[in-house]
Amino acid sequence: MTFIEAETDTSNALWREVHEARADRETLERELAQTETEFDPKDLEHGTLFITAVGPQKLKIAQVLRRALGLSLREALALAAEPEIPIGSAPFVQLRRLQYELIALGALVEFRPDTEPLA
Repeated sequence: MTFIEAETDTSNALWREVHEARADRETLERELAQTETEFDPKDLEHGTLFITAVGPQKLKIAQVLRRALGLSLREALALAAEPEIPIGSAPFVQLRRLQYELIALGALVEFRPDTEPLA
């Protein structure tokens, strides 16, 4: 960056844009380093997401079941009456958004990793 600043004319629109872009990039890199999260291997664990308790908003949970499982409203309401509902099977990272949505609606949700078959 020092070389570019020393050897270019910032009155030229092109070089001024290069300087600004470089400064913005450095700022973004610093911000990213501060907000970057650690990789969690559990995010890639394959398992099943279960609703263990529907909570007070049964109709809204039924709508989520309908959308997530491709059910009719009648089927979703019947499923919502079950004591434990398997709602999806995938790596945890793919089910996280659905888990958060269900929790926000008051449901109790549990992710159960697949177990290795016993030999």
